[in-house]
Amino acid sequence: MIFALSFSVVSFYLLLSLDAHWFSTMWAALVFTDVAQTGTAFLAVVAGLLVARGRLAGFLNENHLHALGKMLFAWTGFWAYIYFCQYLLIWYANIPEETVYFLRRTTESWLPHLLVVTLLKFVIPFLLLLPRAAKRNPRILVPTAMLLLLGQFMELYVMVGPALGHGAEPAPGHLPGVELLVTLGFLGLFTLVWGWSLARHEAVPLKEPALAACLDYHS
Repeated sequence: MIFALSFSVVSFYLLLSLDAHWFSTMWAALVFTDVAQTGTAFLAVVAGLLVARGRLAGFLNENHLHALGKMLFAWTGFWAYIYFCQYLLIWYANIPEETVYFLRRTTESWLPHLLVVTLLKFVIPFLLLLPRAAKRNPRILVPTAMLLLLGQFMELYVMVGPALGHGAEPAPGHLPGVELLVTLGFLGLFTLVWGWSLARHEAVPLKEPALAACLDYHS
C-alpha cells in the first residue's frame, strides 16, 4: 500500500507534471499497472536466463513458468483495459485541457510510436501468451517478456517526448536513439552488479521455510 501511494505521487511529479495543464483520473492506475507488468516481465526474463545457465536446475520447472506466464498475461490484459479507460474518459468528456494529451500523440509524427506501444504491450503479448503451452515454454515466454520491456520503454518515450518538444514536431519515423543508449547503459550497469552478486551467492535461498511448498507447486 505504501509503495502504491508513494509511487503514484512520484509519477505525478515526474511524468504528469510535464504537461502542466493536463490531468487524468486514471493516471495512478495506469503507471501502477505499468510497474506490475514490467516487473513481471523482468522477472520472467531473469528466470529464463538463470534456467538457461543451469542455476535453477531442479528448483524451477514449467509449472513455475506457467504461473509467471499467467501473471504476465493478466497484467497485459489489465494494462489494455486501463489505457482504454483513460482514452475513453477523455474522448467522451471532450474537454480541451484533457484532449490535448492524445491530440499530440496521434499526429503524423507520434502516431507510429503510439501504435508500436500498443503492439508491444498488448497485441503481440496477448496473442503469444494465449495458449497454455506458450506460458510454460521459456523459448516463447522470455522473448515475449523482452518485447514487453521494449514496449515499456517506448511507452515512456511517448509519455515524455511530446511534452518536452514544446510543440515542435519531430521528423516522421524518428527513433529514440540517445534515450535507448542511456537505458541500455543503466541496464548494463545493473547486469554487472547483478552478475557480481550472483557469482558470490546462491540463486536459491536454501534455508527459506516455504521452499518445499514452492518446489511442490503445480499449475
